[in-house]
Amino acid sequence: MALLMPQKEPAGRVYLRSVSPNGTITLHLLSSKSRVAPLKQVSLPRLEVNAALLLSQLVDKVHRALNLQIVQRFYWTDSTVVLAWIAGCSSTWKTCGQQSPEIKRLTTYLAWRHVASQDNPADIISRGTDPRRLEGNQLWWAGPSWPSKDPSSWPAQPPADPEKVPEWRGVKLCCITIYSEIESLFKRFSNWAKLQRVFAYILRFLYKLKQGAASGRHGPLTSTKLRKSLIVIARITQHSSFAQEIQSLQQGKALPSHSKHLTLHPFLDGNNLLRVDCRLENADVPFDQKHPLILPSKHHVTKLLIWNEHIRLLHAGSQLLLACKISSFAVTAILDN
Repeated sequence: MALLMPQKEPAGRVYLRSVSPNGTITLHLLSSKSRVAPLKQVSLPRLEVNAALLLSQLVDKVHRALNLQIVQRFYWTDSTVVLAWIAGCSSTWKTCGQQSPEIKRLTTYLAWRHVASQDNPADIISRGTDPRRLEGNQLWWAGPSWPSKDPSSWPAQPPADPEKVPEWRGVKLCCITIYSEIESLFKRFSNWAKLQRVFAYILRFLYKLKQGAASGRHGPLTSTKLRKSLIVIARITQHSSFAQEIQSLQQGKALPSHSKHLTLHPFLDGNNLLRVDCRLENADVPFDQKHPLILPSKHHVTKLLIWNEHIRLLHAGSQLLLACKISSFAVTAILDN
């Protein structure tokens, strides 16, 4: 014996297909169940997958209640999208994220088949009908004609390719930044002002990619863009040289005992930049002077900063350079030894 279950949207029907010793095949209606669509607007694909779940649960209940040996179970749906969802990974789809695992627990993908809408008895109840019309409805009581024939004459099954389903998919994006390649870009510049402006244009270009070409970002670079460019360059420089210290602070752990920055009591600011926590907390000076950035002494960016300020201040001495204003961004550079 085999159970044949056509289904449509929030309705399912269970039929028992039996084969007698003389080869006679009969089909009998065992159970039917339907649910009213929710008042909240729900997409058709979600109703389809809810119907597949309802059918899976109904068949499981009927199978446990029958005192018969069921040789094989078939699940029929007129939705190729549902077939593709069941065949694919449940985490890929937004619509069937919760239903698909339960369907896979109660059924197997190989047991699911596609049926044309005109041969689906569940359409009768899901689309509404007069009860007086059911008495003589052969499709309702006995199902379509082809289940009473040899399985070789059943409808051909379309390929269920999850990659071709026109449905929104949840995409997990992993972005990896390779700082070594960015640092090679740094070394192409021998002038700090040019490096800062180039990165400011890059940031503007990335903003246009996210917001669209009509974002209105054009014209000369503003001081805000140059400031953001400096922050990005400083962040890349610190991550390439102080990755272990930054990772420890992000995880709320203490710095390694061998770290040469322990005496500086470093912390991460709102821009994820490594700064010094010194005794100037109550001083009436800007935040960038209270908590200077920590820069690697031998890095190319640091050398460009120092040389730029050295020329701008008419060859100023080292003490003045360590407490200067760099490119309209107040920052005291603490160079690690």
